Amino acid sequence: MDFALGDHNERWLRIQKRANDSLTAINAVPTPTTEEADRQGYLERQHGMALTLFRLPDEIVAEQCLKHKFGPWFEERAKYYVRMRQKHEAMLAAPNSGG
Repeated sequence: MDFALGDHNERWLRIQKRANDSLTAINAVPTPTTEEADRQGYLERQHGMALTLFRLPDEIVAEQCLKHKFGPWFEERAKYYVRMRQKHEAMLAAPNSGG
C-alpha cells in the first residue's frame, strides 16, 4: 500500500485508467453469436494476463521494499504464500465433489 499510494501513486492511477479503458472497449464488442462470445472471452483472458504482466515489476519492487523494511516478518509472509499456493494446488488436484 505504501508503495502504491506513495511515490508511485501516479503510475498506479494510470494503470487503473488503462485497465478500465481496456475493459470498456472489450465490453463494447457485441456478442450475439457463439463465435463472437468465444472471441469476447479470449479478449477478457488476454486483458487479464496483460495487466498481470504489466503490474509484475511493481509487485516485485513492493516485495523488495517489504523485505527491506520488515526483514524478519518477510520470511513468515513468504512461508504463508508457499502454504497458500500448496493448498490451492491440492484443491485443484482433488476438488470437492460437491458438499
